[in-house]
Amino acid sequence: MLAPRWRKVLGDLWSNKTRTLLVVLAIAIGVFAIGMVSGGRAILMRDLNGDWNATNPASASIAANDIDDALVQTIRRMPGVADAQATRGVTVRALTPTGEWKDLQLQERERLPGELPQEFRDREAAAQRAVEDGETALAQAHLTLEQARQAEITGIQAAETSVRDAEARYERLVSPAEADAIAAARAQIAAAEARLARLTGGERAGNVSAAEAGVRNAEARLAELQAAPSDATLSGAAARVRGAEVALKQARLALERATLNAPMAGTVAELNLKIGEVASPTTPAVVLADMSAWQIETEDLTELSVVQIREGDPARITFDALPGFELPGVVERIKPLGKNRQGDIVYTIVVKPTTWDERLRWNMTASVQIGG
Repeated sequence: MLAPRWRKVLGDLWSNKTRTLLVVLAIAIGVFAIGMVSGGRAILMRDLNGDWNATNPASASIAANDIDDALVQTIRRMPGVADAQATRGVTVRALTPTGEWKDLQLQERERLPGELPQEFRDREAAAQRAVEDGETALAQAHLTLEQARQAEITGIQAAETSVRDAEARYERLVSPAEADAIAAARAQIAAAEARLARLTGGERAGNVSAAEAGVRNAEARLAELQAAPSDATLSGAAARVRGAEVALKQARLALERATLNAPMAGTVAELNLKIGEVASPTTPAVVLADMSAWQIETEDLTELSVVQIREGDPARITFDALPGFELPGVVERIKPLGKNRQGDIVYTIVVKPTTWDERLRWNMTASVQIGG
């Protein structure tokens, strides 16, 4: 015999068959959905793990010195190692357009045959062509500058010649007539008078008039040579001299404006100008280096080590680019202000080498050992 409560429940379910059926279907759909979600999650996690392991296999990085091909081949033959590659890291300092130095870590790795896609090879070839075009444009710019400089020099020489000619003409006008010119004029007069005497016989009147005109012209020429130059002539000559001097000054000014003077003697290490490009006020146009004096700056000397160093301490300098090569030096200066580098306060000391080698270049990576 059922309890009254259960009889009421069964009665309600039987009397509302549609509602009861909907409730049963809802429960069944919910159970089915939960099963689908759980099964899908299990399948997704399995596939994700498989894809991750396929695309990101287990790997390890080992930092060591003096790694050669034989060591790499030995590691590749070890059990459980699918492949091994040797890379070389170089720490460099780069100058940003804002004038700030940034530390960079460059990693070099072995390039496998066919590893670089064609797109990147095309970009590399295009970059190489761009570099070659830039070098050609730079050479053309040097040629254009030299031609302009030669043109300015030629213009200055022509202006100087004009000044000298104008001054010579002015001097001739101001100075008294030369004795040779006066003698030549008198000889012309004498020749004209002699010809006139010959023509006074039976010659025609026209010849006589021509001879008399020649005599008058010769006398006028003599008078012009013996007379002092007029004010108008002197003013014109002086004006031509001043004009030639102004042209000379303008040519010299144009040459001065076209010439870029360095503040010191040195070597052009970097040129940041191109033909037709507007110079930036924040970027140096030319980086000029004084190669006669060199210095090495440290970048990782901690506060615990800097207190043990004094100016004048001996130092030994080695270079990554020249294994086994060493230079002696001396601590020239310790910068008083430290900088935060990856959570550590580091100080910069300036080491001056006592000797140098022509193979070394600006911004090469060096290691400094102080004392000892």
